[in-house]
Amino acid sequence: MIKKMKLKIIIAEWESSNKYILKKILERFQNIEIIEVNNGYEAWDVIISEDPDIIILDIFLEKIGGIKLTRKIRQFDKFRNTLIIGLSGYNHNMELKPLSDAGFDRFFENPLDIRLLEATLSKFINNSQAVSIKPKIKI
Repeated sequence: MIKKMKLKIIIAEWESSNKYILKKILERFQNIEIIEVNNGYEAWDVIISEDPDIIILDIFLEKIGGIKLTRKIRQFDKFRNTLIIGLSGYNHNMELKPLSDAGFDRFFENPLDIRLLEATLSKFINNSQAVSIKPKIKI
């Protein structure tokens, strides 16, 4: 199996402050390419054309919601090993079974546990290829 030089990570999030925080977390990792989109239609187009390794989706994305989009993504074998992380800016004790059934690997809601998100990403990235992490930054 040939490994890619850079891991592609798509951030599908409409809220600019959340995108900023996610980018700051992801920029600590080496050998990654971050692609940002604002809604479900853009996300679908980029996912199909870019073949990402990690997808971070807002559950309540505009135009195509994160749950519906994840179901659509998981219909394709080529995305079987893609890590899909769901995010929600609202702390509303969301039921996790529908998210798992849709195909999400992990789910985070506010307040975002940055350490747990970093650990999740680090584990996946380290299993995908050798990467290094820059020193911690303050957000």
